[in-house]
Amino acid sequence: MYFFIGQTSQLANMPWAMSRHDLLRTGTQYSIVVGGASLPRPYETSSEQQRREAPSWRVGEVLSFGRLRTVSLPNRNLATQCAQVENLPSRAEARYGGRRPALRDGGRAPNDNGPPILQAAAVYDKIWTNTIRLGERPELMELDESRDEIDALDEQLLELLAKRAGLAKQIGQHKRQQGQPAYDPSREAQILRRLTTQDTSPLPAEAVRAIYQEILSASRALQEPLRVAFLGPEHTFSHLAARQQFGVQAEFVPAAGITDIFTSVERGNCNLGVVPIENSTGGVVPETLDCFLDTSLTICNELYVPIHLYLVANCELDEVTTLYTNPQPLAQCRVWLRENLPRVTIQPTASTAGAAQAAADDPTGAALAPGPAAQAYGLEVLAAAIEDTPNNRTRFFVVSPQMAAPTGRDKTSIVFSTAHHAGALHQALGPLAMHGINMTFIQSRPARGRLWEYVFFVDFEGHHSDEEIQKALQELQEHCPLLKMLGSYPAAE
Repeated sequence: MYFFIGQTSQLANMPWAMSRHDLLRTGTQYSIVVGGASLPRPYETSSEQQRREAPSWRVGEVLSFGRLRTVSLPNRNLATQCAQVENLPSRAEARYGGRRPALRDGGRAPNDNGPPILQAAAVYDKIWTNTIRLGERPELMELDESRDEIDALDEQLLELLAKRAGLAKQIGQHKRQQGQPAYDPSREAQILRRLTTQDTSPLPAEAVRAIYQEILSASRALQEPLRVAFLGPEHTFSHLAARQQFGVQAEFVPAAGITDIFTSVERGNCNLGVVPIENSTGGVVPETLDCFLDTSLTICNELYVPIHLYLVANCELDEVTTLYTNPQPLAQCRVWLRENLPRVTIQPTASTAGAAQAAADDPTGAALAPGPAAQAYGLEVLAAAIEDTPNNRTRFFVVSPQMAAPTGRDKTSIVFSTAHHAGALHQALGPLAMHGINMTFIQSRPARGRLWEYVFFVDFEGHHSDEEIQKALQELQEHCPLLKMLGSYPAAE
């Protein structure tokens, strides 16, 4: 058995009794032909004697693989060994849409290892794998060849995704039997961390995260339909955060206010809620903190969303008389507004999308809103990315009736009050320092019904089930009239 690789137009002029063929020149179109001691009968040669010496079996097709660069090929012995591979390689399968090519003229193989063309494909695959290493592959490949390989990979990916979906469905059945919810934030966080910390070049980690967020979303939908409440209407930053976290397969339910999000989840109308907690420029969202004092829900996840604000309207900038805005975006764009709209009338709204909706109904009104809101309400962008801080972002919590399991990289949120005397806060926070617990957030809020007294919201690293954190919380309880666990959850990346 031998093989030949060369320009198709040169087949008739090549010698066929080869013991070694170790040079492949750059050309227009290259092919692989498998035969015996001479050229197979279906292909004409320049010699009648060669035709008479051709074997009785025939090759069905010539395999074409596009433009290649100079490559050193193995000798005939390796080619003969490679030709014994029976399975059709994926690259050859891609050329025929996953079907084995049929032989022409009733051709037959000289042995039981499959038709010669399939052996040729096996030879090619072995040569590609063993000789043309990753760093030595041709720099320029034929466009259709690259697309053929992508198509083959897509078929494999689709098959694997279907298999993954089947396993996810089985897991959903086990969850229902054990009374567990479909959404498991700890498990999803572990999957995303494992995949995004690997070398995924040339794909960036954020692209891998976005892809798998949708895969997880589809898997969840197979287990249980997920309803997620957010601060509506659609196209608010809360809506964007919910879509980022749960993918397109979830059902998103708009709520009129942050309190309504908590109420919707508490009453079982939604499985989860997404609420803003703080912005890197505008600070905390007081209403969210106040809701945590009364709710039975816990924080099961957190996420950060980049915030880019647009001034949108249906008029020119110098025609704007009223600016519709939520207080948070207003705080994030004060410098730009002072320089460009110093005398505009501020009209507060409950959300950024609500501001865009109001501006659409006002011929001299403008709004601070995300880009999707401008598109949804048919508004023109007068100025883009006008936030005062370039890396502006908002932190969101996911609230749920269930607490998240530990992942090894978690945060815990609590709220507590202290006695009204000097050094009370220092004494309350002392146990965290003594047990080596790193605090990441602290915010005070006025205590309800008690003038000039405060409650304190604190985040720190670790899960509430960690031994050192349990000890610290027990000691903290001794100094605090109120201590409430708000939740432990995977720390956002």
